[in-house]
Amino acid sequence: MKLFELLVAAAFALSSAPVSAQEKTPDLLIVGSPHLANPNKDMVKSSVPDIMSPNRQREIEALVDALARYRPTRIAVEVQVKDQARLNQRYAAYRSGSAQLAPTELEQIGFRLAARLNLPRLEAVDWNGAPPMAEADYDFAAWADTNGRGPELKALLGRGQTSMTALQARWRCTSVGDWYRQLNAPSYRAADNKLYFDIAMFGEAGPNWVGGSWFMRNLRIFSQLRRSSEPNDRMLVLFGASHAFPIEQYAQQSGTFTISDTLAYLPKQSSNQC
Repeated sequence: MKLFELLVAAAFALSSAPVSAQEKTPDLLIVGSPHLANPNKDMVKSSVPDIMSPNRQREIEALVDALARYRPTRIAVEVQVKDQARLNQRYAAYRSGSAQLAPTELEQIGFRLAARLNLPRLEAVDWNGAPPMAEADYDFAAWADTNGRGPELKALLGRGQTSMTALQARWRCTSVGDWYRQLNAPSYRAADNKLYFDIAMFGEAGPNWVGGSWFMRNLRIFSQLRRSSEPNDRMLVLFGASHAFPIEQYAQQSGTFTISDTLAYLPKQSSNQC
């Protein structure tokens, strides 16, 4: 039997083995977040209300209070693995009182929550490198323009932008906790994820980008989550909202994590609605 066939047979045998009743998997709470500092690096642009006002700061504290009920033993964040030392330094500066919180979800929520729970550090689990191919191979926008499908792609992204703009209009008159309830609703996560399958329909460049860049990035994040966790951990994952659906799918399909309900650890919907 060839080596590859042996490896496949071994993997099948392991996956088919009964799981011991004593075997425990770490728990995962995935919190999809808007990018509070408005970096606008995503395909669909967002414009988040200023979160540094006294009222928004109280709402963020309420969100942190709610997430603290999960009692995470680790907090994983959207920082590249290679920048762990820099993350440690920044977190230590905040805890010592020598640095103020930046207006990002990493610091406003991640740092506050970690400090509240007296965690020694946050886990950098992101990867955002270049796909393993030439840029032309995954540039779906250039492919669409070259092959007469530029207007179709523009319309697709336009629909996504229209939905995001409508969502952001509601954010101006709802609480920060409500923002997170909207972005972490299962229906929103599924609809948001559908965009990537629509992009995959653009020639070969579309699936190259979706599979070789977006899905690969999320698989790398997932594999780092596995490496960073122990069986008894309760790991809270704080990432841009579009990452929530694929990370949850990988965690469920692999059977290596127990998934907690994000909505159960968010503030209740506020009475102040548009």
